[in-house]
Parts: sequence; structure tokens; C-alpha cells
Amino acid sequence: MALMKIAEYRRRYFAEGSVPTQNTVKNWIRRGDLYGEQLGGQWYVDPERQVVKAKNDLVLKVMSDGA
Repeated sequence: MALMKIAEYRRRYFAEGSVPTQNTVKNWIRRGDLYGEQLGGQWYVDPERQVVKAKNDLVLKVMSDGA
């Protein structure tokens, strides 16, 4: 797991004018919309891991089974 600071994540993955606030990214992590964690007082994102949220039970089953 290669963690990066939220500030770097925001610069690297968002176009100018669409960059979310640092608090928004923290909330995504807290809700499980984005992989990351707080270490000490610093927040980090793991950009290599993707979170897929689906509301359809069949879609979730297929994705979790890998088939």
C-alpha cells in the first residue's frame, strides 16, 4: 500500500477548478468511498486501491466472486 498525503492526491488526480477540499477527501475516507487512513495527525490516501460502491445486490455478488 503506497500512501500519499491528501494534498498530493488532490493535485495529482483532479483538474484545476474541480479539486475537492481536504475535508471532502477526509469525509470520503471516513465513509469508505476512498481508501485511506489517519496516521498521527496526518491523513493519507491509497490511490492504488479503488472503492466500488454498487446498490445492486447482484452486481455486488458478481464483483466479490470475481466472476
